[in-house]
Amino acid sequence: MSEEKPNIGTPKPKLLIVDDDKHILEAFTFLFEDEYEVATCYALKEAVAQVTNNEIDVILLDVELGHDNGMDLLPVIKSKQNRTEVIMISAHEKSYYIVPSMYHGARQYLPKPIDREVLQAEVENALWDKRHKKKETMDIRVNREIAEDLDEREVMAFKLSYIRTTDIEIAKI
Repeated sequence: MSEEKPNIGTPKPKLLIVDDDKHILEAFTFLFEDEYEVATCYALKEAVAQVTNNEIDVILLDVELGHDNGMDLLPVIKSKQNRTEVIMISAHEKSYYIVPSMYHGARQYLPKPIDREVLQAEVENALWDKRHKKKETMDIRVNREIAEDLDEREVMAFKLSYIRTTDIEIAKI
């Protein structure tokens, strides 16, 4: 019989769950604790502290947190951890929550009750996107460094060629 060896080299991705329903916090923790380092918050103030003091990969954020609104946390998240992916969750499937949450940086809005498989897939997709944003950010930084070495005419020529290439690629679609 072979024993499963712990994965010592790679840390688990960090998932923050913010909800004022302790049963939701417990259920979501149970669902994700094997694959993620899970932290939970019951109130907005706790969530602000978590976002300010810890690097988080994905956040599941309830819209209504007692007397607070989870959407008030979105600007804090985006100012402190711009690449953190946020999935809004709510018992209310109302458009006046959906559009503003997307505008302020949430990647998805899931109404409760949430199908377990849908939730797991959304969190996995969010983590994948976050990891790839990191690579894109590095690529953009390298491109900026290259652009700084070019004179103004070369930069304009580069931008025009990029626009043409993008137009051609879009036309192929």
